[in-house]
Amino acid sequence: MKTTILIDVNSLAIRDVHFTTQKAWDGHIGMQVFRRNAEDLRVLSADANYSWSDLREECRSNSTRPLIKHREQTPLQKAHNARMTEDYNQRWMSETGFSQLKEDDGEKLRSRSWHGQFRELTRKCIIHNLTQAAS
Repeated sequence: MKTTILIDVNSLAIRDVHFTTQKAWDGHIGMQVFRRNAEDLRVLSADANYSWSDLREECRSNSTRPLIKHREQTPLQKAHNARMTEDYNQRWMSETGFSQLKEDDGEKLRSRSWHGQFRELTRKCIIHNLTQAAS
């Protein structure tokens, strides 16, 4: 099960989740998640797996700043990554959200069926948000 999570870095609340069992490319998944939440986002931070020029352009056209690391294949891409290092460092907040989801039972899901795994991960996200709201 491939899971993509959109986390609010201020509250660590999970704003959106995308689940798939397909071998989908992260850039396409990122585009779907972004389009569902575009009106609420000022900055979209993601790792190099989401490096796709169409996603960056979509962010800019909706007045959202894309903080997505480039795959360093050219000197220009390396320079782009070097410029965003200071702002990109806030991405650790989203990694904290992922680790909080995994700390209960580790990375293993109990369910064997896709639907069961979907429900299990959805419940974990709801419990995570309730825990964040209570603290």
